[in-house]
Amino acid sequence: MRGRNTHTAGWRMTEPAQGSIVLVDFSHSNQNQSKVRPALVVSNSRYSRIFGLFQFCAG
Repeated sequence: MRGRNTHTAGWRMTEPAQGSIVLVDFSHSNQNQSKVRPALVVSNSRYSRIFGLFQFCAG
């Protein structure tokens, strides 16, 4: 699912735009089951600026 609007977490992360696909590490209590999966960003840039967070929908 890597593409033009894909963002990955790391030491430097750009603010993802609404509608972008991001890769999210869904950690479980059992680290052996931790997986990186794509997610759709549903929050807009105003929300991100105000709260310092972004909302996404797992795919």
